[in-house]
Amino acid sequence: MRYCRMTNSSQIFTENLTYFMGMLRKNGLAVGINESRDAFRVIETVGIGDRAYLKLALQAILAKSEKEKEIFSSCFDAYFVSQEEWEERLKQELETEHRHQQQMEAAEQELSVNGQPLKVREELKAVYIQLSEERRKEMQEYLKNFPNPVRNSPILYTNYISHMVEQQLLKEEGELYENQKVTEENLLYKNIGDFSEEEVPRALLLIQNLTRQLNKKLLNRRKKAGKSGTLDFKRTIRLNLQTGGSLRKLAYRRRSKRRKRLVLLCDVSASMLRVSEFALRFIQSMNDTAEGARTFLFSEQLQEVDIFALRDMDAFSDYVKESPLWCKGTNIGGVLQKLLGIQPAVLGSNTIVLIISDAQTVNIPLTEMMVEEVQKQSSHIYWFNPISVRRWEESKSIRALRPYCTMLGCSTLEELALACEKALSDT
Repeated sequence: MRYCRMTNSSQIFTENLTYFMGMLRKNGLAVGINESRDAFRVIETVGIGDRAYLKLALQAILAKSEKEKEIFSSCFDAYFVSQEEWEERLKQELETEHRHQQQMEAAEQELSVNGQPLKVREELKAVYIQLSEERRKEMQEYLKNFPNPVRNSPILYTNYISHMVEQQLLKEEGELYENQKVTEENLLYKNIGDFSEEEVPRALLLIQNLTRQLNKKLLNRRKKAGKSGTLDFKRTIRLNLQTGGSLRKLAYRRRSKRRKRLVLLCDVSASMLRVSEFALRFIQSMNDTAEGARTFLFSEQLQEVDIFALRDMDAFSDYVKESPLWCKGTNIGGVLQKLLGIQPAVLGSNTIVLIISDAQTVNIPLTEMMVEEVQKQSSHIYWFNPISVRRWEESKSIRALRPYCTMLGCSTLEELALACEKALSDT
């Protein structure tokens, strides 16, 4: 995650303030040109010597309601770190770099013949240090016992064996890549609820790769959409003046599409917690597609949360387990009834509702009635369901709710990526 150090340099802080304003907008705060100008003036007036005082001063002009103040506080603390925290992070980065350098030096010593280091490319030394200890010992033994067919030309001999070692490391690199690829594919199609704690970090890296691809795909889709509409003759002529009026490039009038607001309802009952965690990871990364998002967690009760402050999975899990929502049953009908009663209204014609739940609930008739009402008061309902699609017909509640929403499977990371693409392309 990007962050900025609190320093004595107002210039560095001011340069990063622009990015911070964008972060606030992504999380639902109405921060425009006027607010940005006022924020720059605050920095010029109060300075940046006192972090707590500066935070309060900026909050006074950028956040109005209590909800906005909570969002601002979370964003500020996450982005503008103290000098002490910056130094700690820098220390960790330097330690990691130093450890890597030590490993590279050890690799250079181990990849040697008669005490002379071989000429091995840096990227292949990096491959070597990723090998298991057993495999490295095998290579060292190989070098130790390698026959010397060119005794009268040591330079030629060294070049020859260096080439042989590089070829072997290239082969090892291919095997490492294939093993990593197989591991990713296994995680991609594995049931999310069956992930072990050791697999979670790799799954999070896989989510980053998937969301990058998904962001790119949605961006390309919007660009293609920009090539449709009524032909704009004036712009077309201006674009083609350099070609003597030959109409090589066409410009179109396109009605600006107002982006939809996103309302997330995440089931955090015991059977759903892991799936909700991973689903929110995807949606956080895709939050640029929405004008603003409000997130609610539920089981028997409904509770709105600032998901930006809970982007760390451990923090999210701890938050849920310490809340009154944990170890409760699921009452989707009652939860939706409370959602519809919130004032000012959460839903509207420009709202996409995304529900993450297995649809197992008490009082199915009430739930059906409330889902139908939510459908009427919003643009569309997408329902992410981790139960296998093959078993949907076996569930009375799923059969009752499907007519009012688009239900999408999300039992694996692959299904979750496809579901996000389907739902968020509508925002």
